[in-house]
Amino acid sequence: MTLSKRSNGLYYVWYIDRDGKRKKISTGTKLKQEATKFLFEFANKQRARESQPTPLKLSQFTQEFLAHSACVHAPKTRQVYATALQEFRFIVGDLFLSEVTPRTIEEFIRAKQRSVTDATARTYFTHLSAAFETGRQWHHIATNPFKEAKKPGVAEAVPVFLTEEEFNRLLANVIDGDLRALFIAAVLTGLRLGELLALQWSDIDFTGKTILVQSKAYFKTKSRRIRRIAITNQLSNMLAQQRKGPRSSYVFHKNQKRMRGEWVSKAFKAAVRKAGLDERLHFHSMRHAYASWLVQKGASLYEVQKLLGHSSIAVTQIYAHLAPSQLHETVNRIQLDLDSGVGGNDLPVLP
Repeated sequence: MTLSKRSNGLYYVWYIDRDGKRKKISTGTKLKQEATKFLFEFANKQRARESQPTPLKLSQFTQEFLAHSACVHAPKTRQVYATALQEFRFIVGDLFLSEVTPRTIEEFIRAKQRSVTDATARTYFTHLSAAFETGRQWHHIATNPFKEAKKPGVAEAVPVFLTEEEFNRLLANVIDGDLRALFIAAVLTGLRLGELLALQWSDIDFTGKTILVQSKAYFKTKSRRIRRIAITNQLSNMLAQQRKGPRSSYVFHKNQKRMRGEWVSKAFKAAVRKAGLDERLHFHSMRHAYASWLVQKGASLYEVQKLLGHSSIAVTQIYAHLAPSQLHETVNRIQLDLDSGVGGNDLPVLP
């Protein structure tokens, strides 16, 4: 914001408006002292005006947010945002963002819980809250109403996973060699389907036996994080043999072309049914299997967290119940010296 004097002798204030356009306004005076006072008062008014939210309806915000989401989120994540925003507007109406209150949100959640699971209702809440937080950062609303609304609870569920024997049964019903290799890699790394299908040979360090999980032009990792995981000697040897086959930059391909996630998911479900396994199993169950097997074999939850790429140990806690023997070893580290007490090794009898 600057002050300049025109040929007519009047001072003008030049400033940038909210749309990024350069504009001017007359101070109405030819005296620099009065013009300077006008400048300071005008600047204060502009700051106050810019801090006020821009009135925007849900339909307008949805369009703006989804355009932003297309640039920063994976397609599936963007679709979840789109569905949540669409359902929210359908139930509460095309309100201005500033009209959405914690009560509006809780009424929406109660309405959705009559037709969807608690987990789905919680997913809606989480994504809508994130979208509204972006709206707050864009100055469309002064505060995020989701911060004061009650987040729907969901009963803790034990993830469905394959035992080692069940995985071998599954594999026995997969004839396609490329799919077999993909399934083995999934259960020995815990990588998500998208991470596996985006994997290129340049991401594998056969000397250090590690895999680099990173975003690509056609794929974004969850939360855009990069991580490097260790792989077993068995998997390293299998991949080294696979690299000798038909050449492709992708580790898992079909006729030198990257596999499609939908095709892989359907092929997995077909193998599950053919093997007579639990219908609830899906490709992601092999990620659960990997984590579960590690915990059952004594790995710490911290180690599993790092291998899976969880942002918080709280997410990994769902596997804690699988390590009862390890927990017994932990609690048995406490040993009291009861020989020196009255009654020798006899423990007191509780009333």
